[in-house]
Amino acid sequence: MRPAFAQVGGLVTIPPYPSAVRYVEQYGGVDLCAKIAAAIATLPSGGGIVDARGAVGAQTCATNPFAATVPVEVLLGAVTLTTDDNIVISENVTVRGLRYRPETTIIKAAGDFAADYTNTDSAARRAVVVLGAAGDAVAQGAHIENVTIDCSDIASSIGLYSESAQEGSGVRRVFLVDCSLHGIYFEDTASATTQNTALEEISILMSNDPDLDANAIGVYLDGAGGQIRVDRMTVNVRSGTGNMDAALRVARFTGHFSNLHLERATDGVLLGADASGQSNSMTFSVVDGSSTITNLFHIDTTSVVTNVTLENILRNSSTTLILDDPAGETINVDKVASYTIGGTAGGYQLVTFSATPTFSATLGGSFKITLTANVTSSTLSNAIVGQVLRFIICQDATGSRTFVWPTNVLGGMTIGSTLSTCSAQTFLYDGTNAYALASGVTGM
Repeated sequence: MRPAFAQVGGLVTIPPYPSAVRYVEQYGGVDLCAKIAAAIATLPSGGGIVDARGAVGAQTCATNPFAATVPVEVLLGAVTLTTDDNIVISENVTVRGLRYRPETTIIKAAGDFAADYTNTDSAARRAVVVLGAAGDAVAQGAHIENVTIDCSDIASSIGLYSESAQEGSGVRRVFLVDCSLHGIYFEDTASATTQNTALEEISILMSNDPDLDANAIGVYLDGAGGQIRVDRMTVNVRSGTGNMDAALRVARFTGHFSNLHLERATDGVLLGADASGQSNSMTFSVVDGSSTITNLFHIDTTSVVTNVTLENILRNSSTTLILDDPAGETINVDKVASYTIGGTAGGYQLVTFSATPTFSATLGGSFKITLTANVTSSTLSNAIVGQVLRFIICQDATGSRTFVWPTNVLGGMTIGSTLSTCSAQTFLYDGTNAYALASGVTGM
């Protein structure tokens, strides 16, 4: 449908659009999706652009329009596209809404939406949008940007699903609203897996009760050791009642998660999936959990979780920073091989007085305790190799309390006895014992 060149007065006029651009208003079809599909079908083998920005307002979609066999970028405008079918974005297809107003480009599940996407394990996923076509072991270059996905509170609904999106694929500036089971679900299946992708500027408002699924997880990322990057993501439940099981669940991925704001879930971040699940080399930085989160991080003890780094973690005082399992075990070093905690959350701990206190390095290596009686024995647990441990031990207004160091803390000072003063000493842990780095200071 390339327009002919016209010659006027010896000058050749430029055609209004190149051969690799299609405008959907020039194509027929029963609905907007049919017109988009018709436009894609006429693109050359090198692919091109399909511009649907001229279609605005309420539009319907009976079938998936993005089953392209050539690279294509589809541009959507201020449209609410209500669909009865899974919107499947194939390999090398980008769907892009309005950059500065993504809330006006909406893909919405119809009120009677009952389309189940069947993955390679023959499992049904009630997904509004799917990244990567059915049967693709690898779907590279599948993108969705600047779009709102509305699940319409459909039971067991998933806003965005993928089992095969890999290199060059991504999700950026996407809002997901009123999904009852998952806002985003990346799944590892028998013959496919999602990896080496990025999620950026994601905002999720899950359905509230009674529509919220009993096992709801805002973002569920289950990979097979591949890379993933998540940056600037908010996960919450729409105002009302109901909490998710987890705002974010991650298993068997290597990656960086930054600038996360998590609300209304038992677990903010749940690491590990099942007995075979393994999470490797994950860094979480600038993670903010509200008072509606019970456990900001939860290590699933049926999984092996290694090399987790936490940086600049913010939590409400009523929120547990790290929980090992529902029974309340502490984290074992063989489950989390290395981690650090910085920022305002947890590097410094006020230890409640006990005659037999435990200093758990899970929440950081700086401890302060005020003695209101004698400490007859104490325990140091969960320190990791190379961790620096700092103890501040204070006398109450009575003074002359005594303190017995943990048996694996070597070179511990005799603390000062003067009332209302503190003693401080620093140690280095080698995997078995903590060794004093200095003689310590008293009378402070």
